Amino acid sequence: MKAEKLDSKNFRPVPYVQLPFIDFAGNLEKRWGHMNGVLEDILNGYTNPKILDIAGGGGHDTIFLSQKGYDVTANEVDEKFAVNLRDKIKASEVQPKVLSIDWRDFLNSNELEDEKYDVLFALGNSYPNYLFKESEREVALKGFWRVLKPRGTLFFDTRNYDYILSHAQEILEDPEHNFRYSHKTTYTNEDIRGYPIEITPQRVRLQYKYYPKKRSAYLDLCPATIESVTSLIKKLWVTLDQPFTMTIKLLSLKSLISFSMF
Repeated sequence: MKAEKLDSKNFRPVPYVQLPFIDFAGNLEKRWGHMNGVLEDILNGYTNPKILDIAGGGGHDTIFLSQKGYDVTANEVDEKFAVNLRDKIKASEVQPKVLSIDWRDFLNSNELEDEKYDVLFALGNSYPNYLFKESEREVALKGFWRVLKPRGTLFFDTRNYDYILSHAQEILEDPEHNFRYSHKTTYTNEDIRGYPIEITPQRVRLQYKYYPKKRSAYLDLCPATIESVTSLIKKLWVTLDQPFTMTIKLLSLKSLISFSMF
């Protein structure tokens, strides 16, 4: 289904990576505060944890955690985002390492060591949403497992997809106004608004508008529902025959998913 009403007048289209996403994150203390300490509780369960931000993006989470004293490495595969991330790091007082490895290559990459990290995390609609093929989602997950230490944790979020798929018709009648978004967790800066303009079970196309500069961009994502993600994890771990625990927490329309291997 496609949106019936879409107001893009006077907005200049730009590539998604040219929007200043680190500014969209807004106040990082506020952003992390609205997560109710879920990830920090996980991090604090380890002694001097080694952390890999597998979706570095604009670098806000890597830099924020590094400033708090955590040992964080960022991974960002998109070249323009990676350049932006490195520039942000140079301008900060912290110097975390930056990798650029495709998730589908984690399993065999010589740049990564087996069982090196205590925690891998991905925030902001990244894993598994950028991977449209189930086989690619599975090989990425196996790669994440490879670099996690025993008792390590993978933490990621799936934002809004159960709501989007179940309310598709209502949203698409007027997406800019009908799509509910609180600006409390991922993007706290209300200068940006993102909403779906096409919705199918296989793909959701999002439009992002940056109102002060009158810019807009589009992003296609795989709509990972809670059920599809939990099924993916259970299916893979049955084949690997590895015990694990999985925790799902709901914050408004957003689910935070973590699983730990033993």
